[in-house]
Amino acid sequence: MIGEIDMQSAGYGKKDLRFARLHAVKAEQRITGQEVVVKRLQLAGRPLDVENALLGRLYDRKRRVIYHLKRIEDSLDVTSQSEVIS
Repeated sequence: MIGEIDMQSAGYGKKDLRFARLHAVKAEQRITGQEVVVKRLQLAGRPLDVENALLGRLYDRKRRVIYHLKRIEDSLDVTSQSEVIS
Protein backbone atom coordinates (compact mmCIF):
# COMPACT_ATOMS: atom_id res chain seq x y z
CA MET A 1 0.00 0.00 0.00
CA ILE A 2 1.03 3.57 -0.52
CA GLY A 3 2.56 5.25 2.51
CA GLU A 4 3.08 2.05 4.50
CA ILE A 5 6.53 0.93 5.51
CA ASP A 6 7.20 -2.70 6.25
CA MET A 7 8.82 -2.90 9.66
CA GLN A 8 11.27 -5.79 9.72
CA SER A 9 13.31 -6.82 12.69
CA ALA A 10 16.99 -6.24 12.28
CA GLY A 11 18.82 -9.44 11.45
CA TYR A 12 22.12 -9.28 13.26
CA GLY A 13 25.06 -11.57 12.58
CA LYS A 14 28.31 -12.42 14.31
CA LYS A 15 30.04 -9.71 12.29
CA ASP A 16 27.66 -7.10 13.74
CA LEU A 17 28.42 -8.37 17.24
CA ARG A 18 32.16 -8.09 16.67
CA PHE A 19 31.72 -4.58 15.24
CA ALA A 20 29.58 -3.47 18.20
CA ARG A 21 32.12 -4.85 20.69
CA LEU A 22 34.88 -2.95 18.90
CA HIS A 23 32.84 0.25 19.15
CA ALA A 24 32.34 -0.32 22.89
CA VAL A 25 36.09 -0.69 23.39
CA LYS A 26 36.80 2.46 21.36
CA ALA A 27 34.19 4.41 23.34
CA GLU A 28 35.87 3.36 26.60
CA GLN A 29 39.29 4.36 25.24
CA ARG A 30 37.99 7.82 24.32
CA ILE A 31 36.55 8.26 27.82
CA THR A 32 39.81 7.16 29.44
CA GLY A 33 41.79 9.62 27.34
CA GLN A 34 39.43 12.49 28.14
CA GLU A 35 39.52 11.67 31.87
CA VAL A 36 43.32 11.96 31.74
CA VAL A 37 43.03 15.36 30.06
CA VAL A 38 40.55 16.56 32.69
CA LYS A 39 42.79 15.41 35.55
CA ARG A 40 45.84 17.14 34.06
CA LEU A 41 43.97 20.40 33.52
CA GLN A 42 42.48 20.18 37.01
CA LEU A 43 45.97 19.84 38.50
CA ALA A 44 47.11 22.83 36.45
CA GLY A 45 44.18 24.87 37.78
CA ARG A 46 42.66 25.51 34.36
CA PRO A 47 38.92 25.86 33.67
CA LEU A 48 37.24 22.56 32.88
CA ASP A 49 33.88 23.59 31.38
CA VAL A 50 34.57 22.50 27.81
CA GLU A 51 36.42 19.34 28.81
CA ASN A 52 33.66 18.25 31.20
CA ALA A 53 31.04 18.89 28.52
CA LEU A 54 32.98 16.66 26.11
CA LEU A 55 33.32 14.01 28.80
CA GLY A 56 29.55 14.08 29.34
CA ARG A 57 28.93 13.59 25.62
CA LEU A 58 31.40 10.69 25.59
CA TYR A 59 29.56 9.04 28.50
CA ASP A 60 26.27 9.44 26.61
CA ARG A 61 27.83 7.94 23.49
CA LYS A 62 29.16 4.98 25.46
CA ARG A 63 25.73 4.38 26.98
CA ARG A 64 24.17 4.27 23.50
CA VAL A 65 26.91 1.96 22.19
CA ILE A 66 26.45 -0.43 25.13
CA TYR A 67 22.67 -0.40 24.61
CA HIS A 68 23.17 -1.28 20.95
CA LEU A 69 25.64 -4.05 21.88
CA LYS A 70 23.18 -5.53 24.36
CA ARG A 71 20.43 -5.44 21.76
CA ILE A 72 22.62 -7.38 19.31
CA GLU A 73 23.63 -9.87 22.01
CA ASP A 74 19.98 -10.43 22.90
CA SER A 75 19.12 -10.88 19.26
CA LEU A 76 21.84 -13.49 18.82
CA ASP A 77 21.17 -14.99 22.25
CA VAL A 78 24.89 -14.80 23.03
CA THR A 79 24.47 -14.38 26.77
CA SER A 80 22.55 -17.63 27.25
CA GLN A 81 25.11 -19.52 25.15
CA SER A 82 27.99 -18.20 27.23
CA GLU A 83 26.19 -19.22 30.46
CA VAL A 84 25.92 -22.80 29.18
CA ILE A 85 29.65 -22.90 28.41
CA SER A 86 30.68 -21.52 31.82
